[in-house]
Amino acid sequence: MAHSATLFLQDDVEFRKIYLDVSTEGVRILGHDMGPKVEKFWGDDDYEFWVDVPTQALAHLAFALLRDKYANEERAVDKFQKFCADNGIEHTFRSLA
Repeated sequence: MAHSATLFLQDDVEFRKIYLDVSTEGVRILGHDMGPKVEKFWGDDDYEFWVDVPTQALAHLAFALLRDKYANEERAVDKFQKFCADNGIEHTFRSLA
């Protein structure tokens, strides 16, 4: 299953759009700039740039992102559970006493 989203959009004289695509091939985050500054710097008013992460690196990517978000967070488990619930991510919460 593929997922796509527009993460950021600035629409005035200078334009920047950031896209996120997740597919069976991996993850791509892509930026698209347009406007006078782009034309002055690149000689064209359209510039695209991206980073690809292949599927074999997704577990490492997920670990690094989660560590970055939840490291040194006292309520990491609670916040992670809420994040999953809020975003419709299948998960299981369990506890022992």
